[in-house]
Amino acid sequence: MSTFASESVNPLELPSLPLERYRSLPKCSGIYFAIDVNECVQYIGRSVNIRSRWLMHHKQLELEAIGDVRIAWLELSDVRLLSLVEEALIAWFDPPLNRELANLKFIDRNNRKAVQKLKVKIRCRLQDLLEAQQLTRSALSQETGLTSAAIRGLCENTAKRYDADTIAVLCGFFGCDVGELFEVVKKDGEDAA
Repeated sequence: MSTFASESVNPLELPSLPLERYRSLPKCSGIYFAIDVNECVQYIGRSVNIRSRWLMHHKQLELEAIGDVRIAWLELSDVRLLSLVEEALIAWFDPPLNRELANLKFIDRNNRKAVQKLKVKIRCRLQDLLEAQQLTRSALSQETGLTSAAIRGLCENTAKRYDADTIAVLCGFFGCDVGELFEVVKKDGEDAA
């Protein structure tokens, strides 16, 4: 599939639940839409497990502030299509909450001064995942074989580099994808634009 007919998707006709019932969302892979009371799509995202994604979604507080938001979903069994379909739907619907990081300029990562000027940073959500699943760091270490030092660095967001095998183990354990384990956030006191 090289293109996706975004105009054929009507989020208002998809199955949906009120935001406050996010724990009842399905455990399927797919695209989800946050729709306000005026039937405007506020946010679009993707996940290999929609329910797990919403257990600690980074846009939840913003959506709760909007009020009366529903989460609709489009199930996609082929997870390889998630990025393509999400990108096409974001381009078609242009949701306001997807625009925040769209205007970031890419920089030379080897230029230390340029990196320090970035107004955003990568945040690991491992501690959020642990809390949502009511797991301790030591239990995670025992279950996965990861060192307590690696888990601590990710939970406390002190790690400067991320090991691909560690990320794969965590994604497999939690049934999530990398985008659910990490998020891009504004640095303290900064605007993203």
